[in-house]
Amino acid sequence: MERVLLFLAVGLFLLVTALALMGFPDTDRPVRWLLLVVGTLLTVPPIAVLNAAEYRISGEILGHRISMVDAFRVSVIASVVNQLPIPGAALVRIRALRRQGSTYGKATGSTATVGLAWIGTTGVVSGIWQLPSDRWSLGLALAGAGVAVLALSYSLIRRQSGAGTATGLLAQLVAVETGTVMLSAVKFWVVLAAIGFPISFGQATVLTVSMVVAAATGFFPGGLGIREVVAGALSPLISLPVAVGLLATAVSRVVGMIGFSVVAGTFLLLGPKSATGPPPEPAVVPHD
Repeated sequence: MERVLLFLAVGLFLLVTALALMGFPDTDRPVRWLLLVVGTLLTVPPIAVLNAAEYRISGEILGHRISMVDAFRVSVIASVVNQLPIPGAALVRIRALRRQGSTYGKATGSTATVGLAWIGTTGVVSGIWQLPSDRWSLGLALAGAGVAVLALSYSLIRRQSGAGTATGLLAQLVAVETGTVMLSAVKFWVVLAAIGFPISFGQATVLTVSMVVAAATGFFPGGLGIREVVAGALSPLISLPVAVGLLATAVSRVVGMIGFSVVAGTFLLLGPKSATGPPPEPAVVPHD
């Protein structure tokens, strides 16, 4: 089954990329490779750090104190495993929390709660950026849905950690996820500018919704193909040709994977050792 899912995901990704290339509007503007490299260097490392901070907060919800070194190591392993045709990142984080002393049920609940905070924050941030434009109705819909999801996340945090700490933990999560959404939007903005279709930052934030939808599919590796299809569907909402949205998302994925591979390899080879022992084994999420 896993091989079938992987085959389907790769096939879908290659298909939509090929369609995007065939339908890409004619332009005399050359690809700005230097901008792609600089954009990757400026966005991928901080996104990796924010992923680690997100995992630390999922541990705090359950009363665990996790060092940033250990959190970064778990996030690196989770992101690598997330390329498999399973919800790899979630499983690795759940297993890591289990080794901290939580039950699988509590670890799963905490990981899901953090995921909801990411979804809710994405809706709120992307929605707010649309309000000053003629896409204000889209902004209201996104922000309203985001607030509802964040309210659900807050109620789950209260249940898992207690009322006394819930507000602070949610505030930390929203801050971390806001940074992730903004950096993801910057990456989309840079990629589109590099391929000759500059858009506003507000338009770029709408494309980050594709990452949330792709992650929600769960079983395609890293939402491979799904993210590209969703981004293409969202593109007309921001006055962007479908083919351009598809290709930009595919390029963003590739440069993100290359950048993350460099960050992960450097950390695992040269980074400090774990403060609490060896890293958790994969049980078999982000954001890239």
